[in-house]
Amino acid sequence: MIRKIIIAIFIIESFFITGIFAQDSLNNNSKNLFIISTGYSKHIIRDDVISPLIYKGANAPLLLNYRYIGNKSRQAVTFYYDNLELKPSNTSNTSSYALNTNTFLEYTYNRKIYTFNKLDVNCFLGGNFLAFVNYRDYHFSNSTISYFSGELMTNLGINLFLEKNLKGKKDGYLYFNINMPLVAYVILNDRYNANVSQTYEEIDLNENVYTQVLTKGNVVTLNKLIEFQTELSYSLFLSKHVGLEIKHKFHFYSFSQYQDLLRAKYVNNQFLIGLIIKI
Repeated sequence: MIRKIIIAIFIIESFFITGIFAQDSLNNNSKNLFIISTGYSKHIIRDDVISPLIYKGANAPLLLNYRYIGNKSRQAVTFYYDNLELKPSNTSNTSSYALNTNTFLEYTYNRKIYTFNKLDVNCFLGGNFLAFVNYRDYHFSNSTISYFSGELMTNLGINLFLEKNLKGKKDGYLYFNINMPLVAYVILNDRYNANVSQTYEEIDLNENVYTQVLTKGNVVTLNKLIEFQTELSYSLFLSKHVGLEIKHKFHFYSFSQYQDLLRAKYVNNQFLIGLIIKI
């Protein structure tokens, strides 16, 4: 039931992006890039609601990206998916594990604010929208019951984007991107332990469960959520319409379930390579 609720909520949240996506008027200098990437993704998490242990795991993720490059703006839509098994830090307990599903849908919009002429670097500033799900099923050797945990949130924040054209390289670019949410709407965020939640207790099974869960979320800011994402990438076109991108992405957040207690701390460190198609 909970897994179905999370999937349904994520789908509903993703449709909000269509209401804010607006490109510049097209011109001869604009570019549309479609990128598919995979590689190595290392996850590290500690969830105090479930266990004091640190869980780790690695997998090959899927990253789909659309990027619009205009004269004065940059826009991007990104979809990420990863499903893997996490193992606890006490490796002697090999029968305990967590099945982790991590996925997000992201939209960013930036406008050019400054050019460092000597460095040939353009600086863009804008906003970021992120619908994010990190779902975990914990299985323990001394129990036949699994315990779920995770974070389900929609974030709005600021985004800084730096772009450098590499002279001597045809269509070669370096990109650096960092974003940080300022406000977030978080669902299922009032758990006291693995079995107790005020949201669960207040749900009326005779009414629409999805609507109830959606409306029982809370708006949080930096008092409960500290998060940032960084991205450093290098792209080079091999022909007029085909290129390669090498990318490092880093995602960190620390989220408090109850007041300033029961924190979930999460790190995702990725090294990716992607195929670029330019239209």
